[in-house]
Amino acid sequence: MTAIVGLFGIGARESATLVRAALTVMGPRGSDRVETWVEDDLALGAVSDHWEVGGATDASARVAYNAAAAVACDASLYYLSDLRSALQATGATPATDSPAGLILAAYSVWGERCVDHIEGDFAFILWDRQARKVVAARDHAGTRPLFYSVFPSGLVVASRLDALTSIPQFNRAFNLMSIADDALFLRVNAPEATAYRDAARLPAAHCLTWTAGTSPRVSRWWDVPIFLRGDGPPFAEALEELRRLLIAAVAERSRHPGGTAIWLSGGYDSSALFAASHLAAERGVPPAQPISISHPPGDPGREDELIESSTRFWRVTPTWLDVDDVPSLVAPVAAARVRDEPFYHIYELSNRALAHTTREAGLRAAIVGNGGDQFFSAGVARLADHFRRGHFNTLVREWREAGGGRDWRLFVRTVVMPNMPTLVLAVASGLRQKRTMQQRLTRRLPAWTNGKFGDLDALQTLNRAGLKRRTGEGHAAVEQSWFLRHVTGERINAAYTATGLLDGIEVKSPFFDSRVLRFAAGRPLDESYARQENKRLLRGAFRGHLPDEVIGPRAARTGLPYRSLRRAASEHAAWVVAEGQGGMILADFGVIDGSNFLSSAGRIAEQGVADVEEAAALVACTQVECWLRARS
Repeated sequence: MTAIVGLFGIGARESATLVRAALTVMGPRGSDRVETWVEDDLALGAVSDHWEVGGATDASARVAYNAAAAVACDASLYYLSDLRSALQATGATPATDSPAGLILAAYSVWGERCVDHIEGDFAFILWDRQARKVVAARDHAGTRPLFYSVFPSGLVVASRLDALTSIPQFNRAFNLMSIADDALFLRVNAPEATAYRDAARLPAAHCLTWTAGTSPRVSRWWDVPIFLRGDGPPFAEALEELRRLLIAAVAERSRHPGGTAIWLSGGYDSSALFAASHLAAERGVPPAQPISISHPPGDPGREDELIESSTRFWRVTPTWLDVDDVPSLVAPVAAARVRDEPFYHIYELSNRALAHTTREAGLRAAIVGNGGDQFFSAGVARLADHFRRGHFNTLVREWREAGGGRDWRLFVRTVVMPNMPTLVLAVASGLRQKRTMQQRLTRRLPAWTNGKFGDLDALQTLNRAGLKRRTGEGHAAVEQSWFLRHVTGERINAAYTATGLLDGIEVKSPFFDSRVLRFAAGRPLDESYARQENKRLLRGAFRGHLPDEVIGPRAARTGLPYRSLRRAASEHAAWVVAEGQGGMILADFGVIDGSNFLSSAGRIAEQGVADVEEAAALVACTQVECWLRARS
């Protein structure tokens, strides 16, 4: 990946100095090759590592310009033959095949709608020299971040918040509501909010335009499709089509000159991509090399036998990483200094260990199965759809299959509440003396929350709001689109890529290929779940290309890393006990009750934790505290 920055109207004499300073502080995203374009009080810059760009050649440029426009991009583009053909059909010929050259050529033909013709993991900042305007955009999955800040004289857009804070005029005051959201592990949907009051996130699948003297205009350029529509081809044809699409998506993301790994678990998602990678060999693309985490017998995360079955089937040997060699906590304040946002991916160190092992294997890219769970399976939200549509026999059967039993509170929360009008929910909450009626995909406040925190009511309102159903959308469809519509999804995607980058690895997710997504959205519910079988379509697409024991139905879920999470919670709790006695910044800010947090940490450090959500919340809160200490 690449760090990019654009400065517009910040100061003619300082532009060259400021753009280089901003690129320097974004070192975790690149440090070797610096490219800049400066014109009066306008500046664009990009910095990449040589392992990514392959040397200083026009074919690898991240900055390009001509008489009409200049662009800086952080991009891995796919299906380039399709893009070139579309450009040639209009009479346009890119000056180079570099990412920057292709984006510049696409903009010259289609303007702001160039994003409709680009498939890839990308973020770009463009200055239209004729219209005198800024155009910035991000891909639909949010793999490459962009932030911006408006100044009295102009605008700054950059890959990291650190670049914005490097501008002398930037106000570093914190946005405590956003920091509290991360610290309390709520994950509310506030797409533009960041840890700083004067910095905003450009959301995934959005485009920003700006001209001097105006406010930035941010609009969505890619609409998340309605899922579970059931308007695609019959099941037998769909199996063939999905296999073809995934083979193509994996092939496009495996054409890396440094070689590609696949982080292979025993689950359906990465197993399907592993098979697709070997089937892509017919296209002349070397198969991705499997790298896997081994768990001890009896561990709920263990899938070693399934992984070995898949790799034997394709006659390859995986590179193993022992889960007990994966640390749960390492120099957290120093590590948080590298992390651009307080947001912490709960399995960051596991992903970091996989990236490090990938690099030791001499590879530079990694395929991950992120997205398979979201787009090809149906959770319990489908039960609310059965209730809404009056399919009570199906509801009763699947409630029993899900193990709901006689827990009527769980039934009300899972099945009934999603179908209750907002006014009824408000009245019900009032009758419960304002205690929150927790809905699915929302989180409860941890015990250490400071009830007097000034923004708590506003934060809780956002937490309860969730995502609204669109016309023609059921509850299960909302759940499948959640990862594309909710800001948490893009932050997780960006965290994946940032973690890999620390070890010089580019992380890629074929399930987020827009062609795969469009196809997946058109499938019916019973291909996601029916008669205790989940992911029927995905599994069926690779039947015969994976062992039956891997692709077949399972009696229980596998690959649950709860032991690792509990260990992480215990080690974070021990750090809090040791380092928090002298006070905590989050307590000083009024976000948490310091005494309650220390008490909870002491209990967890001594006794461990049984509640998974409490464990994750403690880790998140501790990591936000470390992020603040790293910047204090």
